[in-house]
Amino acid sequence: APLAKVPHAALINAYWSPHAQRQAFPLPDHPIVRWLGEDMAARHFPKALPFVFKHFAAPLNSWRRKHKLAPYEGLLELLMGGDHVLFADTPGLAPVSQTQTNQMYLGPVLWSPQAPLPAAWRTPATRPRIYVTLGSSGRLSLVPQTLAALSDSPVEVLLSTAARLQLPSLPSNVTCVDYVDGNLACQQADAVITNGGSSTGYQALSHGKPVIGIPSNFDQYLASQAIEATGAGLTIPARQLTAARLKTCLDDILCAPEYAQAAQAVAKDMQTFASDTRFQNFVDGVLTP
Repeated sequence: APLAKVPHAALINAYWSPHAQRQAFPLPDHPIVRWLGEDMAARHFPKALPFVFKHFAAPLNSWRRKHKLAPYEGLLELLMGGDHVLFADTPGLAPVSQTQTNQMYLGPVLWSPQAPLPAAWRTPATRPRIYVTLGSSGRLSLVPQTLAALSDSPVEVLLSTAARLQLPSLPSNVTCVDYVDGNLACQQADAVITNGGSSTGYQALSHGKPVIGIPSNFDQYLASQAIEATGAGLTIPARQLTAARLKTCLDDILCAPEYAQAAQAVAKDMQTFASDTRFQNFVDGVLTP
């Protein structure tokens, strides 16, 4: 884009900004955590992170130097490197301490496949309903523990697998589908269990439903951290997931009204950021001479 003199807009979540408001970066899943142990890894992670970010920026920086373009300091600056930066969040969800003149909050960009709800979820609920999906990037090995936590709970469960696995048997309170319209599922659910990422997490919040995130990659950790900071969710690192811990978190989410109230407040905030309209206005502004 810079060589062709074509405007470049970077669509990215604001929690990746160098100026994102957070106390610290979350400790992601990595083999070094097993080698060093949780406490030691947490102590050394902040010192190593700048070098990690430089490492991930190195391939593009090599290209940029070759073409006499200024290199980026690290991964965070690279992700903010467009002529325009569109944050797929609201300021309430992912606040930054300062916004550059080329940056704007677009609002969450939500999408669902056109797949119907299963028949069991098209009838009035008799018990709390839990929508579970680890999406296309969640760790599949977490599914058995997740179902174990839910199997003896007085809830109805809808599990969407994104056609990534086949389960030989299911608990009696679980309905499993390959794909489902996430908007419809979130509307019917009382709580949503996700891989921690912003896609389903923000979708759940847009319907005022609290979220339990089970993140494994760094983006999922950042999104889950942002959601938890609103008071509308809880995070269980994938490496720490147990059926007992998930059951405890679910009981907290369902029994404490503060989580649903916080999720409803986020939903109200989201309604002021119509990303489709804001994106159209942005494009019109860029294309107008």
